[in-house]
Amino acid sequence: MATKPPLVLIHGMFCGPWHWESFRNYFTAAGYSCHVPALRFHDLPLQDQPHPQLGQTSVREYKEELKAFIKTLPEEPILIGHSMGGLLVQMLLADGVGKGGVCLTPASPYGIWALTPSVVRTFWHVLTTIKFWKKAVRLTFNDAKFGMLNRLLPEEQWRVYNQLGWESGRAIFEIGLWPLDIQKTTKVDYSAVQVPILFIGARCDRVTPVFAVRRTSTKYPHAEFVELPNHAHWVLQERGWERIADQVLEWIARTFPA
Repeated sequence: MATKPPLVLIHGMFCGPWHWESFRNYFTAAGYSCHVPALRFHDLPLQDQPHPQLGQTSVREYKEELKAFIKTLPEEPILIGHSMGGLLVQMLLADGVGKGGVCLTPASPYGIWALTPSVVRTFWHVLTTIKFWKKAVRLTFNDAKFGMLNRLLPEEQWRVYNQLGWESGRAIFEIGLWPLDIQKTTKVDYSAVQVPILFIGARCDRVTPVFAVRRTSTKYPHAEFVELPNHAHWVLQERGWERIADQVLEWIARTFPA
């Protein structure tokens, strides 16, 4: 009898595997085997200083380490990514890694303009840091509250913020300021993705605007797009996240029947 495919859950900027806890438990209870790797240098205790090499770590390095990890799995998985993790899902699928993908409020690849005023407001303290693209950086609470956590209650905002860590300034540059990236690090060959992929965007998202998620989805030959009217960026823990997890599971069951 066919078994359910394994899932690889890929976290986003400033995050770690722990941000997937609710979804992981939910998917596990539904009978799926879940793998939740940490991106390079994202597994340090949150109170620690960042790894000295984090600031200049490229999105491409994140992708290559994930690819190496995924290739150790006994069965080809479905990739599920949030935010920058959603972009990494697209890059991995274009490299032929993964049997399908789910992108939750994903960052946009090279060529999709998503730098809205709200994105600039969220990353203002990062963007105005001298040579931020060579440094490890963090968001202030107010910036995270405005851009990422705007659909959480105040006490929830502080709880989530205290779980956020450092991020690579280079990765932020490669994603947010892609027109200046001569290496075109986040460029994706859309035609190479011949597997099913689900995009979920959120109407109240101030970091990965829903119009950019929708536009990205149109680039892929086998993509579906869902817009969440009452959610923002932090779909992993916003109220009603269970319904989002159910949508993902329903899509997987329909697309990859066991």
